[in-house]
Amino acid sequence: MLAITISETIEVDRSGCAQCRQKISYTNTSKTPYAFPGISATFFHKDCDDFVFTDSTGEIHVDLIDVQDEPYQKRLIYSLSGTLSPKNTATYILKYTWTNFRDDAGLKKIATKFDFLTTYNLTIIVNDDTFTDRLICDHLLSMGIEKNDLFIVGIPYSSKIEVVEHLRDDGFCVRHLDRAKYTDEFPSVIKKTLLEACQLCVSKNKSLLIIEDGGYVVPLLHEDDDFTKYKDICVGAVEQTANGIWADQLIAESNGLLFPVMNVAESRIKRERESPLVGTAIIQNINRLLEGYGIDIRNQKVGQLGYGAIGRPLALEMQSNGIDVTIYDLEEKINEDARKNDLEVAQSLEELLPGKTLIIGCTGKEVVGLSELRKVDRNMYFVNATSKLRELKYSEFLDIAEELKIKVGIGTEYKLKGGREIIIRLLADGFPVNFFESSESIPDQKIQFIPALLLGAAGHLVSTGIYEPLIHEISSALEDRIESLMALYDKTI
Repeated sequence: MLAITISETIEVDRSGCAQCRQKISYTNTSKTPYAFPGISATFFHKDCDDFVFTDSTGEIHVDLIDVQDEPYQKRLIYSLSGTLSPKNTATYILKYTWTNFRDDAGLKKIATKFDFLTTYNLTIIVNDDTFTDRLICDHLLSMGIEKNDLFIVGIPYSSKIEVVEHLRDDGFCVRHLDRAKYTDEFPSVIKKTLLEACQLCVSKNKSLLIIEDGGYVVPLLHEDDDFTKYKDICVGAVEQTANGIWADQLIAESNGLLFPVMNVAESRIKRERESPLVGTAIIQNINRLLEGYGIDIRNQKVGQLGYGAIGRPLALEMQSNGIDVTIYDLEEKINEDARKNDLEVAQSLEELLPGKTLIIGCTGKEVVGLSELRKVDRNMYFVNATSKLRELKYSEFLDIAEELKIKVGIGTEYKLKGGREIIIRLLADGFPVNFFESSESIPDQKIQFIPALLLGAAGHLVSTGIYEPLIHEISSALEDRIESLMALYDKTI
């Protein structure tokens, strides 16, 4: 008796096409040798092509004979020869391409026409930033939200135009600005979109649910006279960034929140899974930008501001790679943790800056201003490793810095005024380095726990409707469920 196991990986690129890889294993479970028939055939979708057999092992040999086009499929004819001894296993690899995988609804068209002896394992990897955004939108629709009731605002410096166009093509309302318009025009886009959403809720007698990435909307509903009148229609908000939660905490501590906020930002899964991935991506993206100036991060004396959820794994990653890094955090107890990890820690921000050639900001706050810049004693690079346009007090910086030149796609070079010949280069023009132009952020397939947390928190918030107007932590049951699913995913890669 022959047992067959097929493990297939389908990797989908941004164009919607896929590179497919099947590993086919045969195990002879009987007590007698099994002779392969010689000529065999199998069927594939009509958009599959470029079939290649490789890496045969054990007692079999496989060769491609012909690929025949049929009305709705392709017939793959191949020779499979050899004799498999009892209790032995033999394998081979079949690679092929699948064009228009997404357009053909490829997931629905994958069918296994094998007998009961076959085990089929499938892994889908989507290398496409549209996947997570579309995943969230599709699940919201499945929860009963109408497409016309979804308002999406892309953050100018982190949105990718292909994502925006993909969602727009599918009929979603998406507002988006170029990065250069972030400071001047983005607040008005947020206000306009929020007003339309609130008015629609009133006209349809519906509630407002906010899924937020950065603390833009919740403060408006509490502090802007144009929106406070809509507070009663808001069922609550879900926030996934530390900056957003900090803004919401300030509201809670001053006048109190008017509706509940679910805190995804400080969830256990996000801290344990996302932070190390972000740290690795930051180092890779910094080094890519530094290469534009012909240097390497490993040759720099690094000063790092902040040792929190992002700063800690970033610093430890640099330390493990032999990079000379000194830490300073605004909280002394956090500095103590850095010392326990054998990291050098400055006593103050003013002590951190002198002698450094690269400063990495990880605080999420505006901490470097005039007094700190006066401590800079040599040419240096500055990079923002958070999710907001912060770290530098930009108005103060531009008062004492003269723009010299721009390296497109790399950063902007400034000279400090006042007779000092000191050059400061803002990598990524001061924008978050992980979201700058061609920067590579965390691959979507590794971060599916984020949309799972957002959707799980939103669904729980809406379905229960019992939350007090406070900041609420994500339930351990939801986190445990998502963690168990991610553990299964980890075993497939």
